[in-house]
Amino acid sequence: MSPGVPPRSLLALIAALAVRWSNSEHTTCQIWSSAGKVVQRGSSLRMFCTFESMCQRAVYVEGVRHDHTSLNSTTVYIKVVNITGHLTCLCQCADRPTAGEECGIDVVAGSGNYTGGSVNRTGFSVGSTLARVKLNLKPSIQSMSVKVYVCNDLGSAESDTYKFTLRDIVKPSPPALILVECSSRSCNITWDRPLETHLEIQYRFQPDSVRAHDWQTSSSRLPSVHSLQPFRWYSFRARVKLSHGLWSDWSAPLSNMTQEEGNDRERCCVAAPDKELDVWVSRATSHPNTLMVYWKPLSGSEARGRLLGYRVIINNSHAGNCTTHTVGAQATCLSVQSCDTCLVTVSAFNSIGSSPPARLPTLVHTAQPPQDLQVFASKCNVSLYWRKADPTLLSTGYLVEWYPQGQQFEKLQWMQLSTAESHALITDMESYECYDGAVYVFYKSSVGKASFEGVNTLVTVPQGAPSVTSHLWGDTVTLTWTQVPRVKRGGCVRNYTIYIKNNKDSKDKLIYQFPASVHQCTTDRLPPATYMVWMTAWTAEGEGPGSEKVEIVIQRKTHGCCYQVNYFHFFFFGGGYICSVLPLV
Repeated sequence: MSPGVPPRSLLALIAALAVRWSNSEHTTCQIWSSAGKVVQRGSSLRMFCTFESMCQRAVYVEGVRHDHTSLNSTTVYIKVVNITGHLTCLCQCADRPTAGEECGIDVVAGSGNYTGGSVNRTGFSVGSTLARVKLNLKPSIQSMSVKVYVCNDLGSAESDTYKFTLRDIVKPSPPALILVECSSRSCNITWDRPLETHLEIQYRFQPDSVRAHDWQTSSSRLPSVHSLQPFRWYSFRARVKLSHGLWSDWSAPLSNMTQEEGNDRERCCVAAPDKELDVWVSRATSHPNTLMVYWKPLSGSEARGRLLGYRVIINNSHAGNCTTHTVGAQATCLSVQSCDTCLVTVSAFNSIGSSPPARLPTLVHTAQPPQDLQVFASKCNVSLYWRKADPTLLSTGYLVEWYPQGQQFEKLQWMQLSTAESHALITDMESYECYDGAVYVFYKSSVGKASFEGVNTLVTVPQGAPSVTSHLWGDTVTLTWTQVPRVKRGGCVRNYTIYIKNNKDSKDKLIYQFPASVHQCTTDRLPPATYMVWMTAWTAEGEGPGSEKVEIVIQRKTHGCCYQVNYFHFFFFGGGYICSVLPLV
């Protein structure tokens, strides 16, 4: 080989690279559409492919090969109908698919990018995403004509011409209400506009816990409203208009309460509360003479004046005395000392007088309770159904109470029902909380009660565990545990599991379950060893995490008796369980 002459293999590599580069830079076919790249929806077209060399020609639409028709020796075409969206077409030599002899085109159906604007004496163009345009006009202009023109790749269109007189379409911004000052019968409104603008005020009465009344329009041309009722909540809104043009939108509402009428001439229009309070009672089990009296507050309209407080009266006819307790208007309950035969009444009072006394039922004499009480809980509410007791007994009504477990006095809720009812729907139970409750039926001088417990709406696996403590006396161990913290229970705890594991045995462990009402277990005669004890809590959704482990060390007795765990016995005793571990004999 002569110096400076490259070997044959290198020449072949250079030639191959040259061919590959040439193929990548040059396409041996051309493709075009008879209607262009943007077409109307539902239209049809012909797709043409021209090849520069002889080959097995193929035309693809969206990856699917279509039969083609020859136009001449170099060009073929296919017909595409009813185009509704994006379309990709490809021409290729099927016998040489990797030789770079292919070409493609994208066709779009529908409206393309458009431009437009309002056309008047001077054209005004807006972008394709705008639906409105703001014009800055000279003060001398009194009227104008507007036409909207739009166009895209498929064509153009224009609207009719609209003529406007500017003074007829002026719309001011809504006013801002700053202050509402009220007397007993009227309210004055301060706002942010000059008085030369036209003002319209609307108002409505807003009773507590009732749908707001419809807006009423004030007849006054001044920023004030008259002929209102004393001691009522009212909302006000306003709108304005210039001497010409349109009304503004309504302002944001502003509320205030009219005052209570104070002089003797005006007080004839104010009266004592006329509605009897909705009352209920809860009795402490450990102190049967201690009553927690509850009542639901009166609304502003029911109070018929500024409510000053509530009065609880306990009348002991046997002892011949009467005790009166007075609490403020914000109170909703009161703990009192009572007796089985005492008559307890509750009333609300304002500056004029008191409401009719609401009498608490006597719970001493029991009667047949509601029958077949059934409770159905869903994710949002709880439904209760029951069957009436003895139909020969004339009942005076029903009451349903419910409260979170362990919080009967703090969070008691209730609803009164008529004698015709045999169903109740509770909608305000908190999620992941466990509730107890009861259904009461009242008779003339007695009451029947059907209880329910362990009810929850949404429930999840406990996020916490009981806290376990142990007390060792010889070979007897007493385990005591507290409930899972309320915020980590996830709903009603159904049972607990105790795990006992001998440290010498890494696999086996003893497992025992207890109902949620049990909080203590005693084991005796445990074999000498070191044990680890821990607990978990369960809801209907599953088992929660384990508690901290407690180590228990049982010392070997001096007489050398060897113990082997055989089995546990459980006995209910004094609110707990005795777990007896017997030695193998």
